[in-house]
Amino acid sequence: MQTGHPIIGWTKGKAGSIEIWGNRNDGHNFVFLIINTEPNTTGLTPLPVPGTNAAWRYKAIYRLHDEQVGQWSKDGRKCS
Repeated sequence: MQTGHPIIGWTKGKAGSIEIWGNRNDGHNFVFLIINTEPNTTGLTPLPVPGTNAAWRYKAIYRLHDEQVGQWSKDGRKCS
């Protein structure tokens, strides 16, 4: 666990993993972050400079047998 980094909570269920994308409001829209097999993924994107604020958004989709399954989560979950 990395101090100060957001925890992206999710429940594994029947899926083998989850694919997570993040938007850091830096003009690049959503970019791939990680495929993880363990619930409650720590976001390891570099933190903002001390004394500044940032609002990041995440979206995710489950994976089963290395394929995306289901629907993308609703983009709009903010971590700040």
